Amino acid sequence: MKSKLKYFFLSTVFVALSGCYHAQRLSNENISSLYNISDSSPLPFYSLYQFASDSLRLFFTIPERSVRKDASKSDAATYRLHVSLFAKNDRNNIVDSATYIFRKDIFLDGTDLQGSIDLFTGEPAGKTMSVILEDTERSSSNEQLFVLTFPHPPGKYHYMLFDENGNPLTSRHITTSTGFSIESSIIRDQNIRVRYYGSLYPLALPPHSVVPIQQFNYRSDSIFDISFRNGKTEILRFSRPGIYHITADTNSRTGYTVFVREEPFPWITLSSQMVEPLRYITSIREYEAIVSSADPKEAVDRFWVSNAGNELRARRLVREYYRRVEKANYLFTSYQDGWRTDRGMIYILYGPPSIVQRGETSEIWTYGESRHLMSLTFIFVKLNNPFTDNDYMLERSAHYKTGWHQIVNSWRR
Repeated sequence: MKSKLKYFFLSTVFVALSGCYHAQRLSNENISSLYNISDSSPLPFYSLYQFASDSLRLFFTIPERSVRKDASKSDAATYRLHVSLFAKNDRNNIVDSATYIFRKDIFLDGTDLQGSIDLFTGEPAGKTMSVILEDTERSSSNEQLFVLTFPHPPGKYHYMLFDENGNPLTSRHITTSTGFSIESSIIRDQNIRVRYYGSLYPLALPPHSVVPIQQFNYRSDSIFDISFRNGKTEILRFSRPGIYHITADTNSRTGYTVFVREEPFPWITLSSQMVEPLRYITSIREYEAIVSSADPKEAVDRFWVSNAGNELRARRLVREYYRRVEKANYLFTSYQDGWRTDRGMIYILYGPPSIVQRGETSEIWTYGESRHLMSLTFIFVKLNNPFTDNDYMLERSAHYKTGWHQIVNSWRR
């Protein structure tokens, strides 16, 4: 969805504290709340920009579509943005924290809300940042965690996207029609190499699949240069969908990545976007019939009604299924759409897990109680990927087969 952006800086800190609070270490903590997003929760987008060696600028966007149209104008109708910085590998030790409060009625002109916050981090490498946006009127919140594993500069946090009007683009997922510039806190006057990857990468395979996982091919489809002058490029447009990886050092994969697509992201706004996610719960014959239909939207509707048994249940299933697709896009997008990833696939069919434990190299999802014989556990291994730090691969096993067929059938009857 395209909208005018409102851009302002929050300058008033309502609370600024440092100290300790009772919490488990990150690797042992259940962080399932990060993935258990209610339908009423705001869905903010954040981007970190290291404008100095010891300081970060947190840019944020709250999409207008995340706010109820009947939002109250009362003083109670506010958002609270909580930012906490934790010491390396220790969420018991808060280095600094702050809370910012602002009213929701600024959305009444139908725009997205944007702003930025400057944070002193000291030596950032290894620290963890928690950003919680709370909707006080609906008592709902959204938390995101950032592990500040900064590579040797310039890395992804040394670049920032801005639109043609100078407003920050907090998502690196833009459309082919978007005009933008790139600012850098490290690069001043230099030509920078851009590698373009236009391939569509394969959909996640079922958890019991024995088909070898296709490794990412880092051979680019094309290469070109862009110019930085006084730390910023001119207005650019990338007209071909795909991955654009920007590196200052041609011998290194470390850099900044822009993802270009033809439709807005991560929302499901077009009927054509409803077709592909059905691949997880359709047979090959069913899916090919939908894709080849003269009216794919009608074919999608027909699939849901015929399998649900009646229109009422079909509407409920459609609403829940595509909500999960959007949330998977929001949470798990890496170098490809979140719904196409291993975590996205499991999330869409099984829903948010009961327990999530995250270490430096893996995530473990549990459905049910910890260590219970009837619980279902999935292990996702983090992959080294120069485009993203959100790329995880499922450890597949034949023992998932029966459960997989059961969960697929539950969406069809």
